[in-house]
Amino acid sequence: MRLTPLGKGWFLLVVLMGGWVGCAVPPPGPITPTNAPPQLESFIFPNMPREVFLNKSIYSFPGASVSFRDPEANLSQLILYFQQGSTSSSLVAQVAPGYTSGTLFLKGFVRNSGSPELHAFSPGTVTVSVQAVDRAGARSNLITRTFVLL
Repeated sequence: MRLTPLGKGWFLLVVLMGGWVGCAVPPPGPITPTNAPPQLESFIFPNMPREVFLNKSIYSFPGASVSFRDPEANLSQLILYFQQGSTSSSLVAQVAPGYTSGTLFLKGFVRNSGSPELHAFSPGTVTVSVQAVDRAGARSNLITRTFVLL
């Protein structure tokens, strides 16, 4: 098929218009970045009896909780960091994915490899921080509290 100069112009115009029509502009509004990190909103960690910190393979902290938001619903872990003077330790717990927000109660934590046992902490004031990690490795904000180890 052979096109005349006028036909070539119409053909070119149709191709260009089709190209412009195919370029859609996204609707206005907030855009969630790909793999936004989870956000921690509130953290409760009451005073704890020393027995909670004694030689255990799995740790639970009665009355302790953290609220979170995770737009992608791919939360993976919670990490607790403990500090008292020069003594520090960290624990990790796996989190079931599929929730975009909620409150997690702090139980089922295991000691991070190479981290000292919690029985190394003495009665007194202890600093604890919590952080969430999603399946893509994005880390949340860190929230820190102090409590008394009785």
